[in-house]
Amino acid sequence: MMPNNKPISAAVLVCETVLAEKTGGPSAIRIMDALWIGQFSPAIRFFVLTYLHCTPGDFSSHILKVQMVGRGDDWAVVAEAKEESFVYGYAIDPSGPGGYMLTTEFTLDPKPLQIPGLYFIQAILDGELATQTPLTLLRKP
Repeated sequence: MMPNNKPISAAVLVCETVLAEKTGGPSAIRIMDALWIGQFSPAIRFFVLTYLHCTPGDFSSHILKVQMVGRGDDWAVVAEAKEESFVYGYAIDPSGPGGYMLTTEFTLDPKPLQIPGLYFIQAILDGELATQTPLTLLRKP
């Protein structure tokens, strides 16, 4: 079977923190789609867990970028992590789907952001949108 460049599964989770478990897998703590920001908060901090699967036999190198887009006059990138180069892993079943997980930490200055505001956390795989999830930033009352 020829590998497909598009993932067969892609997920992005936004959470308060990600624990690296001794058993090998990460634990996402307090998964969220909204984040309450204090009026005088000096920073906004959250983690993104990106999880990708590919068709069997994809051993090529890929580039993953995790970014946050927001709306001004048009959707624009407001924060981004450095690109990660990777090759899918096949530890569970060498003839089955490959997998890759990436944990990304974001620490943002809230001043230039529109709050309240709707944002999207995106996983860009090889230059194309693989998946995205909404994140609403709100002011604490």
